[in-house]
Amino acid sequence: MKTRDDGTGYVVSRVADVPSVGARFLPDHSAATFTLLAPRATRVELWVYGSPMDANPVLREVMTIQADQSFASTLAIGNAIYYGFRAWGPN
Repeated sequence: MKTRDDGTGYVVSRVADVPSVGARFLPDHSAATFTLLAPRATRVELWVYGSPMDANPVLREVMTIQADQSFASTLAIGNAIYYGFRAWGPN
């Protein structure tokens, strides 16, 4: 991914260089890959839920940073289809 600092401290990238983000099922639907572009994050956790509201996560996973500054994690999620990301780093 080609990036540059725009002078404000934020990293700017070309849209064509941004990886697919969100959740994608593997072809056999045995697991899903979750991806988040967060170039300033120092840590990202994926939280998976069994219901959309008022629920504790059924799974929490620390995501792995990739060479393109995205974070990714592939895991079997069963029937849980709701998810969220928790990110740490500078504001």
